[in-house]
Amino acid sequence: MISVLVIDDDDGLRQMLAKSLELKGYTVHQAADGEEGMLLFNRLEPHIVITDLIMPNQEGLETIGLLAEADPNARIIAMSGDAYLPNGRRLSTLSSLEIAGEIGARFMLQKPFELAELFEAVETLASEVNETPTPPS
Repeated sequence: MISVLVIDDDDGLRQMLAKSLELKGYTVHQAADGEEGMLLFNRLEPHIVITDLIMPNQEGLETIGLLAEADPNARIIAMSGDAYLPNGRRLSTLSSLEIAGEIGARFMLQKPFELAELFEAVETLASEVNETPTPPS
């Protein structure tokens, strides 16, 4: 069974994504930030990682870099929405998503996105896992 690690500091979104993926038949693990995500990645070796970019403790770009360093073939989906600075100014994360793609993310999703977009990305990456040839006995 394909395992997915969802890393996001938004508990509600993380749990909704996890439940939606579980209903599609995936085994899902959850982490609230990049530090916890890396611990789970190293321990569980999930097939696919979905990570937010703006998180406390260890943000997403650093996490993606560490994931790619730990496993150059890591299947990573980055997601992020616009953030608001304390002065009320909107900070677009489109450039951060582009950077995520340059350092290891295979798919980039701008929040809010349709679940169908996420499922398509996950299914594409999952099909690569299934296509991995089994070594001869």
